[in-house]
Amino acid sequence: MQQGTIPRNREGTLIEYAADRRGFFYVPEGKGPFPVMVWNHGSEQWPGAQPELAHFYVEHGWAFLVPHRRGHGKSPGAYIGDERDDAKVLAMQDEHNDDVVAAIEWVKRQPTMDARRVVVSGCSYGGIQTMITAARPVGIRAAVPFAAGAMRWRFSPGLQQRLIRAAGEARVPELLIQAENDFDLSPSKIAGAELERTKHGRAKIYPPYGTGPRAGHGFCVRGFDVWGPDVLAFLAEATR
Repeated sequence: MQQGTIPRNREGTLIEYAADRRGFFYVPEGKGPFPVMVWNHGSEQWPGAQPELAHFYVEHGWAFLVPHRRGHGKSPGAYIGDERDDAKVLAMQDEHNDDVVAAIEWVKRQPTMDARRVVVSGCSYGGIQTMITAARPVGIRAAVPFAAGAMRWRFSPGLQQRLIRAAGEARVPELLIQAENDFDLSPSKIAGAELERTKHGRAKIYPPYGTGPRAGHGFCVRGFDVWGPDVLAFLAEATR
Protein backbone atom coordinates (compact mmCIF):
# COMPACT_ATOMS: atom_id res chain seq x y z
CA MET A 1 0.00 0.00 0.00
CA GLN A 2 1.35 3.42 -0.93
CA GLN A 3 1.90 6.21 1.56
CA GLY A 4 -1.19 8.32 2.03
CA THR A 5 -3.76 5.64 1.23
CA ILE A 6 -4.51 4.38 4.76
CA PRO A 7 -8.27 4.61 5.40
CA ARG A 8 -9.43 6.14 8.66
CA ASN A 9 -11.70 3.54 10.14
CA ARG A 10 -11.94 0.98 12.89
CA GLU A 11 -10.90 -1.93 10.68
CA GLY A 12 -7.27 -2.89 10.43
CA THR A 13 -5.73 -2.31 7.00
CA LEU A 14 -3.10 -4.74 5.73
CA ILE A 15 0.05 -2.76 4.94
CA GLU A 16 3.60 -3.50 3.80
CA TYR A 17 6.02 -1.59 6.01
CA ALA A 18 9.19 -3.03 4.41
CA ALA A 19 10.03 -5.52 1.68
CA ASP A 20 8.22 -8.79 2.55
CA ARG A 21 7.20 -7.34 5.93
CA ARG A 22 3.52 -6.78 6.52
CA GLY A 23 1.17 -5.92 9.33
CA PHE A 24 -2.13 -4.28 10.23
CA PHE A 25 -2.70 -0.57 10.75
CA TYR A 26 -5.60 1.20 12.44
CA VAL A 27 -6.26 4.94 12.20
CA PRO A 28 -8.76 6.90 14.35
CA GLU A 29 -11.42 9.18 12.95
CA GLY A 30 -10.41 12.81 12.65
CA LYS A 31 -7.68 14.97 11.19
CA GLY A 32 -4.70 14.10 13.34
CA PRO A 33 -1.81 14.26 13.76
CA PHE A 34 -2.25 11.07 15.77
CA PRO A 35 0.10 9.52 18.29
CA VAL A 36 1.00 5.96 17.35
CA MET A 37 1.19 2.74 19.33
CA VAL A 38 3.40 0.08 17.71
CA TRP A 39 2.34 -3.26 19.19
CA ASN A 40 4.81 -6.16 19.24
CA HIS A 41 3.03 -9.51 19.10
CA GLY A 42 4.28 -12.53 21.02
CA SER A 43 5.75 -15.81 19.81
CA GLU A 44 2.50 -16.97 18.21
CA GLN A 45 3.06 -17.83 14.56
CA TRP A 46 -0.22 -16.27 13.45
CA PRO A 47 -0.68 -13.04 15.46
CA GLY A 48 -3.50 -11.67 13.30
CA ALA A 49 -4.67 -8.07 13.51
CA GLN A 50 -5.27 -7.79 17.31
CA PRO A 51 -8.63 -6.00 16.79
CA GLU A 52 -9.79 -5.79 20.41
CA LEU A 53 -6.55 -4.27 21.61
CA ALA A 54 -6.42 -2.02 18.56
CA HIS A 55 -9.90 -0.69 19.20
CA PHE A 56 -8.99 0.12 22.79
CA TYR A 57 -6.22 2.42 21.60
CA VAL A 58 -8.11 3.81 18.60
CA GLU A 59 -11.03 4.77 20.84
CA HIS A 60 -8.55 6.81 22.90
CA GLY A 61 -7.18 8.64 19.87
CA TRP A 62 -4.17 6.47 19.09
CA ALA A 63 -3.26 4.98 15.74
CA PHE A 64 -2.28 1.33 16.20
CA LEU A 65 0.23 -0.66 14.16
CA VAL A 66 0.77 -4.42 14.47
CA PRO A 67 3.90 -5.29 12.47
CA HIS A 68 4.31 -9.00 11.78
CA ARG A 69 7.96 -9.85 12.30
CA ARG A 70 9.70 -12.23 9.89
CA GLY A 71 8.38 -15.78 10.16
CA HIS A 72 5.07 -14.65 11.68
CA GLY A 73 1.68 -14.15 10.09
CA LYS A 74 1.88 -12.15 6.88
CA SER A 75 5.70 -11.84 6.87
CA PRO A 76 7.67 -14.77 5.43
CA GLY A 77 10.78 -16.21 7.03
CA ALA A 78 11.94 -18.79 9.55
CA TYR A 79 9.55 -19.09 12.49
CA ILE A 80 11.36 -18.43 15.76
CA GLY A 81 9.19 -20.98 17.56
CA ASP A 82 10.78 -23.79 15.52
CA GLU A 83 14.25 -22.99 16.84
CA ARG A 84 15.36 -24.94 19.92
CA ASP A 85 18.91 -23.66 20.38
CA ASP A 86 18.82 -20.91 22.99
CA ALA A 87 21.72 -18.93 21.58
CA LYS A 88 20.11 -18.91 18.14
CA VAL A 89 16.78 -17.80 19.61
CA LEU A 90 18.50 -14.87 21.29
CA ALA A 91 20.26 -13.95 18.06
CA MET A 92 16.93 -14.11 16.22
CA GLN A 93 15.38 -11.74 18.77
CA ASP A 94 17.93 -9.09 17.83
CA GLU A 95 17.52 -9.79 14.11
CA HIS A 96 13.74 -9.57 14.40
CA ASN A 97 14.07 -6.24 16.15
CA ASP A 98 15.15 -4.76 12.84
CA ASP A 99 11.59 -5.43 11.68
CA VAL A 100 10.22 -3.46 14.62
CA VAL A 101 12.53 -0.56 13.79
CA ALA A 102 11.46 -0.71 10.13
CA ALA A 103 7.82 -0.50 11.23
CA ILE A 104 8.58 2.54 13.39
CA GLU A 105 10.32 4.24 10.49
CA TRP A 106 7.40 3.42 8.18
CA VAL A 107 4.72 4.80 10.46
CA LYS A 108 6.63 8.03 11.02
CA ARG A 109 6.41 8.70 7.28
CA GLN A 110 2.63 8.35 7.11
CA PRO A 111 0.48 11.49 6.68
CA THR A 112 -1.51 12.50 9.75
CA MET A 113 0.79 10.51 12.07
CA ASP A 114 2.71 12.44 14.73
CA ALA A 115 6.30 11.26 14.30
CA ARG A 116 7.19 12.89 17.62
CA ARG A 117 4.72 10.72 19.57
CA VAL A 118 5.46 7.12 18.66
CA VAL A 119 5.54 4.54 21.45
CA VAL A 120 5.99 0.77 21.59
CA SER A 121 4.41 -2.00 23.61
CA GLY A 122 4.15 -5.76 23.39
CA CYS A 123 3.64 -9.01 25.24
CA SER A 124 5.88 -12.00 26.01
CA TYR A 125 8.30 -12.25 23.06
CA GLY A 126 6.79 -8.90 22.10
CA GLY A 127 7.75 -7.63 25.54
CA ILE A 128 11.33 -8.68 24.79
CA GLN A 129 11.14 -6.82 21.49
CA THR A 130 9.76 -3.76 23.28
CA MET A 131 12.64 -3.65 25.76
CA ILE A 132 15.24 -4.13 23.03
CA THR A 133 13.62 -1.34 20.99
CA ALA A 134 13.59 1.01 23.98
CA ALA A 135 17.38 0.69 24.17
CA ARG A 136 17.91 1.71 20.53
CA PRO A 137 18.10 5.27 19.14
CA VAL A 138 14.93 5.01 17.07
CA GLY A 139 13.09 8.15 18.20
CA ILE A 140 10.28 6.63 20.25
CA ARG A 141 8.94 8.33 23.37
CA ALA A 142 8.02 5.48 25.72
CA ALA A 143 7.75 1.71 26.04
CA VAL A 144 5.30 -0.58 27.82
CA PRO A 145 6.61 -4.16 27.87
CA PHE A 146 4.24 -6.82 29.22
CA ALA A 147 5.47 -10.13 30.63
CA ALA A 148 8.80 -9.80 28.82
CA GLY A 149 10.15 -13.31 28.40
CA ALA A 150 8.15 -14.62 31.33
CA MET A 151 7.67 -18.10 29.85
CA ARG A 152 11.32 -18.53 28.90
CA TRP A 153 13.11 -16.69 31.71
CA ARG A 154 13.95 -19.63 33.98
CA PHE A 155 15.27 -21.73 31.09
CA SER A 156 17.52 -19.08 29.54
CA PRO A 157 20.30 -17.32 31.46
CA GLY A 158 21.15 -15.63 28.18
CA LEU A 159 17.69 -14.10 27.97
CA GLN A 160 17.96 -12.93 31.57
CA GLN A 161 21.18 -11.09 30.82
CA ARG A 162 19.81 -9.69 27.55
CA LEU A 163 16.80 -8.15 29.26
CA ILE A 164 18.81 -6.82 32.19
CA ARG A 165 21.17 -5.18 29.68
CA ALA A 166 18.24 -3.76 27.71
CA ALA A 167 16.78 -2.31 30.91
CA GLY A 168 20.13 -0.75 31.80
CA GLU A 169 20.48 0.77 28.33
CA ALA A 170 16.91 2.12 28.09
CA ARG A 171 16.67 5.49 26.37
CA VAL A 172 13.00 6.23 27.10
CA PRO A 173 10.62 5.79 30.06
CA GLU A 174 9.39 2.23 30.48
CA LEU A 175 6.50 0.70 32.41
CA LEU A 176 7.01 -3.05 32.74
CA ILE A 177 3.73 -4.83 33.51
CA GLN A 178 2.78 -8.32 34.68
CA ALA A 179 -0.14 -10.00 36.40
CA GLU A 180 0.71 -11.73 39.66
CA ASN A 181 -0.26 -15.15 38.27
CA ASP A 182 2.01 -14.91 35.21
CA PHE A 183 4.43 -17.79 34.60
CA ASP A 184 7.40 -16.03 36.22
CA LEU A 185 7.62 -12.61 37.87
CA SER A 186 11.40 -12.45 37.61
CA PRO A 187 11.29 -10.08 34.61
CA SER A 188 9.48 -7.49 36.70
CA LYS A 189 11.51 -8.10 39.84
CA ILE A 190 14.94 -8.21 38.20
CA ALA A 191 14.72 -6.24 34.95
CA GLY A 192 12.29 -3.89 36.67
CA ALA A 193 14.84 -3.25 39.42
CA GLU A 194 17.40 -2.36 36.75
CA LEU A 195 14.96 0.11 35.22
CA GLU A 196 14.51 1.73 38.61
CA ARG A 197 18.26 1.78 39.25
CA THR A 198 18.88 3.67 36.02
CA LYS A 199 15.82 5.88 36.59
CA HIS A 200 14.33 4.87 33.25
CA GLY A 201 11.17 3.26 34.53
CA ARG A 202 9.59 0.80 36.87
CA ALA A 203 7.63 -2.42 37.03
CA LYS A 204 4.06 -2.83 38.17
CA ILE A 205 2.61 -6.19 39.19
CA TYR A 206 -1.18 -6.36 39.10
CA PRO A 207 -3.38 -8.80 41.05
CA PRO A 208 -4.02 -12.21 39.49
CA TYR A 209 -5.95 -12.10 36.23
CA GLY A 210 -8.15 -15.07 35.48
CA THR A 211 -7.17 -18.55 36.61
CA GLY A 212 -3.71 -19.99 36.13
CA PRO A 213 -0.48 -18.72 34.59
CA ARG A 214 -1.68 -18.80 30.99
CA ALA A 215 -4.53 -16.44 31.83
CA GLY A 216 -2.11 -14.26 33.78
CA HIS A 217 0.24 -14.19 30.81
CA GLY A 218 -2.66 -13.15 28.56
CA PHE A 219 -3.37 -10.15 30.79
CA CYS A 220 -1.54 -8.03 28.24
CA VAL A 221 -4.13 -8.49 25.48
CA ARG A 222 -7.30 -9.08 27.51
CA GLY A 223 -6.90 -6.99 30.64
CA PHE A 224 -6.99 -3.48 29.18
CA ASP A 225 -10.01 -2.70 31.33
CA VAL A 226 -7.62 -3.11 34.30
CA TRP A 227 -4.28 -1.76 33.07
CA GLY A 228 -5.68 0.64 30.49
CA PRO A 229 -6.04 3.76 32.67
CA ASP A 230 -2.51 3.38 34.04
CA VAL A 231 -0.97 2.85 30.62
CA LEU A 232 -2.84 5.76 29.05
CA ALA A 233 -1.77 8.06 31.89
CA PHE A 234 1.84 6.89 31.57
CA LEU A 235 1.84 7.47 27.80
CA ALA A 236 0.21 10.88 28.13
CA GLU A 237 2.91 11.98 30.55
CA ALA A 238 5.72 10.54 28.39
CA THR A 239 4.47 12.15 25.16
CA ARG A 240 3.15 15.50 26.35
